[in-house]
This record gives sequence, structure tokens and C-alpha cells, in this order.
Amino acid sequence: MSVVMKAIHFQKHFSYDETMSIILMIFIDEIIVPWINVDYDGLKTDILKILSEDKVQINIKSYQNDIVTFKNKHNVTTLLIHPDNI
Repeated sequence: MSVVMKAIHFQKHFSYDETMSIILMIFIDEIIVPWINVDYDGLKTDILKILSEDKVQINIKSYQNDIVTFKNKHNVTTLLIHPDNI
């Protein structure tokens, strides 16, 4: 089931805010997690550093507010740091 179809399904049962939270979780699970699992461009390493409160250098200039096409780990990290872009 696509993310859109899941959103339609959940919207019938939950409020708008609850639906958006569910969509965000589905998006992260289906789109972002696979990138992390293969450690694309060192993404997994950087996320672990961020979670352990280490500093990570992120280049936000290449991010195009595109939640489907990621050019590098910086695009994915920027999206995770600024979820209001989703």
C-alpha cells in the first residue's frame, strides 16, 4: 500500500494531526530507514553521532526540498533535522 493510500485509510479514523504524525512515521520507515540501513554515504554513522550528541557537519545548500530524490547523505540529514519540510 502506498504512503498516499495509507494516509487516506488513516484519515478516516484519526484527526488531521494524528494522521500527519502517522504519515511522517510511515514516510521515515519506508523512505528514510533503507538509506540508513545501507549506511549510504556514511549516513548511519552520522545519525549515530547526532544521537550521541556529537557534532556532524551537514551541507544544507544542496537540499532542494525534495522528499523523494536524495543526492547525498546531507539531503537526508537535512530532511530529518527539519521535518517541517515534509
